[in-house]
Amino acid sequence: MNAAGATYLLEARNARAMPLTIELRTGTTLDPLSVGRNGTWLLDAAGVLIQHAFLYFDGEQLFVQSTDPHVPVVLAGRPIPTQWTRVNAPCSLVFGACTIEYQRVQPAPMREESAPSEPGPDTVPGEPPSVVATLPQLGLPDSERTEVGPPPVARIANAAPPAPAAPHTAGRLAHLASTTPIFEMALRQQQPLGALPATERLPHVGRPAAAPAP
Repeated sequence: MNAAGATYLLEARNARAMPLTIELRTGTTLDPLSVGRNGTWLLDAAGVLIQHAFLYFDGEQLFVQSTDPHVPVVLAGRPIPTQWTRVNAPCSLVFGACTIEYQRVQPAPMREESAPSEPGPDTVPGEPPSVVATLPQLGLPDSERTEVGPPPVARIANAAPPAPAAPHTAGRLAHLASTTPIFEMALRQQQPLGALPATERLPHVGRPAAAPAP
């Protein structure tokens, strides 16, 4: 009896086959199918009949039956009769010049996932460790160093502050500037009153003379 949960494979060799292989799984039934040059499972090779044999899998065991007792399927040098005959894996079924290999398929080994490495004391989980590179300190020779500082402040020769105008003079100038265009122009040009031409000087303004008595 085949092992429970196992997978088996029928593989045609030395023949033009369609399909090339048939997979059998424990617990899954394969209904009877014909094998030959015009069978459900097409096998085209020398010595193969139109329908050379029948195969059947009941979910646990494989059964084989020859269609012609004169040209039977051969198993381990012995002919298989025209009745259902149980065969066990591994074995080889010979059909003329071709062969069907019946064998158990080994399951692929499962890959073991490697455990993630534990982070170090100075690393944060999920983030790559930072790399800090120390650069050498570059300097210039003392002869090529240039001191960088604020630009020199230009010094201005001592100048005496202007003398403040006398209160009465300032008031008089303001009064004349507001009433006379000449004084206003002189103030704008910052010229002293003495610099005005003689023709532009105003006459002395005094009180009007008293009218003579009748």
